[in-house]
Amino acid sequence: MKHSRLATISLSLLTLAACGGSAEPTTTDATTPPPVDASTEPITADRTNRDAVAGAILESLARQDWQTLSTFVAPTGMRFTPYTHVDLENDLTFSPDDIAGFGSDTTQKTWGTTEGSGEPIVMTNIEYAARYVWDHDYRTAPDVYWNQQQTHGSIIDNVQDVFPGITTVEYHFPGFDDQYGGMDWRSLRLLLAQGDDGTWSLHGIIHDEWTP
Repeated sequence: MKHSRLATISLSLLTLAACGGSAEPTTTDATTPPPVDASTEPITADRTNRDAVAGAILESLARQDWQTLSTFVAPTGMRFTPYTHVDLENDLTFSPDDIAGFGSDTTQKTWGTTEGSGEPIVMTNIEYAARYVWDHDYRTAPDVYWNQQQTHGSIIDNVQDVFPGITTVEYHFPGFDDQYGGMDWRSLRLLLAQGDDGTWSLHGIIHDEWTP
């Protein structure tokens, strides 16, 4: 499957080059995130309903309402993963209190490394959120997958190895610019788990995109 994927990418690159188009989407430069949603309506959700919780989490991210988001974070914390593969050594984990103060913490942190170049991802919390969380308005994503492992790229998806039995919901854009032939796809995955009391909590956010 991986060799087939690489062959498809290679063919796409050759086709784009022959047509005079740009062969690869930019993956290392920060994209322009959507504007912060200024809505003031309270964000509420039935905490025993996974769809409602996922929707409320997206609304919190759209508004940069970190205080509300913190109320959905698991007591053990949540992990940010910039690319498909969960990295236990380099991914950063935040407690509910950390998330509540996420927007006011302006310290530079190392969030992992950029796929392809290997350069460290050194950003503030808000910079990271703009590039590797809310780089698009995922409330409008055309494809939503619950508990379905997708093979958009070639990076190994190890989420079930790290979080056995975790519930995942992926919000996926198949692409934005026709010249890239779908190589400018983006996804955001929420990792959710249901507690003994029936309520759902957030354990991680994984950002996915095409990588060289």
